[in-house]
Amino acid sequence: MKTMSPTFLLTRFQGAVLAMMLLLTACGGGVGPVSPTDSSDAAIAAAVKLGYGDCNTDNYLMTSQFHVLLCTGAVNGQLFALFFQGATYVGKNADAPSGKLEVIWRQPETVALLYGLYRPGDQLCCPTAGASVVRYQLKGSQVLALDPLPSQKDLMPR
Repeated sequence: MKTMSPTFLLTRFQGAVLAMMLLLTACGGGVGPVSPTDSSDAAIAAAVKLGYGDCNTDNYLMTSQFHVLLCTGAVNGQLFALFFQGATYVGKNADAPSGKLEVIWRQPETVALLYGLYRPGDQLCCPTAGASVVRYQLKGSQVLALDPLPSQKDLMPR
């Protein structure tokens, strides 16, 4: 009688999952006081507590201590960039809301925001007066605008 040794077969998916688990374990993934989800969740909770609505975490760079959330203000369509050091709120981009606001690039301690600029009669979706880029940098526990902000009257439709 032929004896067979037990075999261990994995599907490609199971193999990929196993490889990822081994990699995360070897690199210390999932270990530590704050996971990326916890950090962004804490920042969103802080934004809500400050009175802001929906927040976009697409630019919440986990490899840095300087984070940015684009959040709506009290009125739909009003956007603000909220800055965080870790999960601690350290400031916002401006006192006035913007109708069109995007993160266009970032480095660990610097972020560049693109402001859409509006002419009289423009709709919220479609600013026609061009755009302005403003860089923000984390210095200690403060956020500084490195470039002049656009005029408040140009940031929203009128």
